[in-house]
Order: sequence, then structure tokens, then C-alpha cells
Amino acid sequence: MLIGFTSGGGPILPLTAVQLLWLNIVTDGLPALALGVDPPDRSIMKRPPSSPQRAVLSLDMLANIALTGVLLCVFTLLLFVYKLDRGPATAQTMAFSALVVFQIIRVYMVRSHYRVPLFSNIWLWGAIFVSLLLQLFAVYGAPLTIGNLFGTVPLEWGDWGRILAAGAVPVCLCGGSEEKIAPAEKDLPAGLCPLIKSTYGYFC
Repeated sequence: MLIGFTSGGGPILPLTAVQLLWLNIVTDGLPALALGVDPPDRSIMKRPPSSPQRAVLSLDMLANIALTGVLLCVFTLLLFVYKLDRGPATAQTMAFSALVVFQIIRVYMVRSHYRVPLFSNIWLWGAIFVSLLLQLFAVYGAPLTIGNLFGTVPLEWGDWGRILAAGAVPVCLCGGSEEKIAPAEKDLPAGLCPLIKSTYGYFC
């Protein structure tokens, strides 16, 4: 995050480099592997082939991705600022933990887009459970065992409720829209295809 705040007259970032690395390990490690064994849609062989002219990403999907990203960023920063008066470490721990929880919530938002049953993948539930345990260790156990590696401090249990409440907002605003647009996605304008292809490697 290239957004700076000040505390005690000095600059402070919402996340440290170590926290960003840990965030990637916790959210993109076991959960990503578990998603690879999601059960296939039973109607997948009944679907007609997609048109070669149809874009990989529809306008509705791009709008949903952008809106979700903005909401998660805004609520993470709001939680950070909310705890800033308790000290930089507390504020960073709040933002750090919020992003981990938000990413897990996002996993289930994406699965709902593909209409995957909630309890169809026991491996994913196990991966989420382990990821949460690792995050709890980073917040509560690490300061007592391996020193200040993560730069975290213990959060109050009410803070986790605030994180979950903030994470529920994107679900309410964006979670349902994905399922509605899934059956018939709109093609991207031709002018956007070269930009997306050069930026993300997608072919339009």
C-alpha cells in the first residue's frame, strides 16, 4: 500500500513488508490449493460452447472486481484509522487481520458466482481453518514466542467482530450481483481488448 499516515509526528504505513508476505502465504497458499479440487458443475457438459468473439471478462465482472477491490481497500483503511489512536502497531495489526479475513470472504463470494455449494469442498474448509489459525498465531502467539517479527499486538475480541461486520458489506453489495450476471455475460468493447491483453495477458 502506497498510502501513508502519520503517528507521533512520523510516517506510518498500514502494512509492513513482512505482513504483506505473510498475507500472501496465508491467503494464497492452502486455500488456493484447496480450490483446485472444487467439484465440477454437474451441468458443465450441457452448456453450449462460448463464442470465440466473447471476451474473457465482461463489463459487469470488471465492475464487480473494481467495486469489491475499492470496498475492501476503504474498509481496511477505515479499520486502520479507527485503531490509530491506540498506536501504530495496533492499527497495523487491525488492517493486517482485516485483509486476511476479507480475502477468505472473497473466496466464498467467487464460489457463489459459480454456484458451488457452500459445503461441497471439505479441503477448502480445512485450508481456511488452518489459515485462520496461522493468522491468530501471528497476532497472539508470535509476540510471545518469536519476538516482534510481524510487528503485531493482540487485538480485542470485539475487533474481530468489527472486521467481520466490515467484510459483510462487500458480500451484500457485490456477492449477489455476480450470480445474476453469470448466465449471460456481456462482451467488452473492442477498444478495451488490447489494453486488457497487454496488461493481464487475457485474450479477447
